[in-house]
Amino acid sequence: MIEIVEQLPPPLRLAVAYAPKSTRVPFALLLLLDERLAQIIQRATEPMIAQLKLAWWRDAFGAQAAERPTGEPLLSALFDQGRPELLAIAGELVDAWEILPCDGEWTAAELDAFAQKRGDAVFNGYCRLIGLGQSAAAAGEEWARGDVASRYGGEMSGQDAPNIPMLKGRIFRPLTILTLLSRGVSGPRLILHSLTGL
Repeated sequence: MIEIVEQLPPPLRLAVAYAPKSTRVPFALLLLLDERLAQIIQRATEPMIAQLKLAWWRDAFGAQAAERPTGEPLLSALFDQGRPELLAIAGELVDAWEILPCDGEWTAAELDAFAQKRGDAVFNGYCRLIGLGQSAAAAGEEWARGDVASRYGGEMSGQDAPNIPMLKGRIFRPLTILTLLSRGVSGPRLILHSLTGL
């Protein structure tokens, strides 16, 4: 499964490296799925085709074992983890990306709903994967807004809101690394935070 982690961009690999060992691969798969879904929207030239691709992923996560599509390594890796909660989180992530129309003409309401749902899927999804009952939804929403604004440009609804306080504790380091990335932090500052939490 190391190959799966290596498919992520280096900053996301850094976030994964700070997850508990038993959660690294599932969390990497979740981030890899998020990247794949983002690319579907980002590269869409025909909105209908992009919607069909997103629907394929949604249907795949809901399919019975005998009806699951084959030939997609990421999908197989997600199922091979044998973690129903991971598949549920993956389905929620697809639901989030389906909120955004693929023509790039996004209303404030669509962006708000997307940020809430995507942030919940990734940040609270991480908490579920490590067995933590604490919610990280507010931090996740901030991350989702900042990340999508950096990917696609333009104005995100509520983007001028002040940054929320960072989550505390080493267990949240993967999420705080993602948060800093969405705030445009990189290089030595990001490495310092990953090592010390500062």
